[in-house]
Amino acid sequence: MKSILARRVISAKPPMTREMTRLGNELARQGRSIMSLAQGEPDFDTPVHVRDAGKAAIDRGTTRYTDVPGTRELTQAIIRKFQRDNGLTFQPNEITIGVGSKQVLYNALQATVDPGDEVVVAVPAWVSYPDQPDSPYAASVARYLPQGQGGIMAFGIAGDRDAGGRFIEACELLSHLANVGDAKTLVIHPASTTHRRLDDGALAASGVTGDMIRLSVGLEDVADLIWDIDQALERSA
Repeated sequence: MKSILARRVISAKPPMTREMTRLGNELARQGRSIMSLAQGEPDFDTPVHVRDAGKAAIDRGTTRYTDVPGTRELTQAIIRKFQRDNGLTFQPNEITIGVGSKQVLYNALQATVDPGDEVVVAVPAWVSYPDQPDSPYAASVARYLPQGQGGIMAFGIAGDRDAGGRFIEACELLSHLANVGDAKTLVIHPASTTHRRLDDGALAASGVTGDMIRLSVGLEDVADLIWDIDQALERSA
């Protein structure tokens, strides 16, 4: 029988942080001493003054529906917090209050993204963000990145070691550096740089091939990155 649930719900994977919490709770019930580092919850109870304020709000009858962005009092408190602690100034119409970042981000994407639009998720990211099942690129991700997504990738270039060197020299936007995880996109041809002293047998044993290009994706515009890679591939052929 066909499920009444939408495809995006059926194919959704439980967040690993939630699974870690479940396993931790299960072990705790077995009498184990567990320190959970999964979902980022504090290890202390809700402070007394916060509990007292919540109880006082209930006693005042502040339990009705609010305006969609949140109550005026809480909005003003958030504005003051950002001014005091962060030196940032916001207007009330720039503040929206939700139950958590996932809900707010989901609502924002539902309001701004249409099917077929590109969405860039900068990684490292919260574990449930990169693996969104309703992404139009989910099939491509599963095909080309079977071990999972990330900001670092490697691909093979047609030709020999010399072609890899020509590709690096042809890059105009990508930076030729050996480190990874920068705000700018970094590219390197290991066979002609970090592993240049190895012969083909030693390269293969180390998991590096002569055609390998390693890319650490930064925060530049996606269209600019694609342009630079395309023109470098053409010039290296």
